[in-house]
Amino acid sequence: MRTSLLVLGCFASALMSWAGTAGASETSGNVREVKAVSNAIELAVALPEKGTAGEALPMTITLKNAGRATVTYGHVAGIGDYELAVKDAEGKAVPVTRFGKWWLETVGGAGEERGKYVIRKLEPGQSVSIAANLARLFDLSVAGKYTLTVGRKLNADNADGRAFTVRTGDIPFEMVEPEAGGDKAETPAAKTGRE
Repeated sequence: MRTSLLVLGCFASALMSWAGTAGASETSGNVREVKAVSNAIELAVALPEKGTAGEALPMTITLKNAGRATVTYGHVAGIGDYELAVKDAEGKAVPVTRFGKWWLETVGGAGEERGKYVIRKLEPGQSVSIAANLARLFDLSVAGKYTLTVGRKLNADNADGRAFTVRTGDIPFEMVEPEAGGDKAETPAAKTGRE
């Protein structure tokens, strides 16, 4: 079953450029890239500024070692290894979808279906990226303004011997109503894979 989920396109490898200043927000077309740095680890998130409510919203997260020493990180379940939070315009947490609950809390969490925990190394200058459909994880079927924050914990054998988390600030994005006259036979759940 996990293989079929991967084939469905929840995850794919992606590469991103690293031009710009750490902590900066850059916009290219409709995609905004936000970067954060902690202990020479750069975390970059690329997310469209606007999406259509009930449809896919692709994002890419890249973790880069900008330091001089090798760092390690724990890996279990791809996107489930990251701390993700989506809030609406009122600052309320957006609920996860049924798939998001299963993936983030079971496969990436502490459930019986949890993947095997492995330690991976990130050499100086090396980066690792992951792509995911944010609308598959969180219920973004209602038009409105939202924010996303992303965090990633690094292991205690890094830097000064303490575990640490690199985290973005709020990344704003908006979901707009679908255009009138679209295919009404296809529901938002069918487009995003949610039930």
